[in-house]
Amino acid sequence: MLQCGSKKYPVRNPIEHMTRRSFNPENFSFTTSDYIFYGYQTTLLKDHHNLMDVFMNMMYNPLLRA
Repeated sequence: MLQCGSKKYPVRNPIEHMTRRSFNPENFSFTTSDYIFYGYQTTLLKDHHNLMDVFMNMMYNPLLRA
């Protein structure tokens, strides 16, 4: 459901959109039967804060649309 965006970031695939705008050299996901782990790395603190804002917003304020 995270791929449906959030109230603050109402785009279909926010992870793809933020990868284009971020300075992070790596953005990935890891899927198991119980959870999905979205990871990233960056060397800039401001970029980290921006990425965390997107991820947290998708997790706690999802749009939940198909």
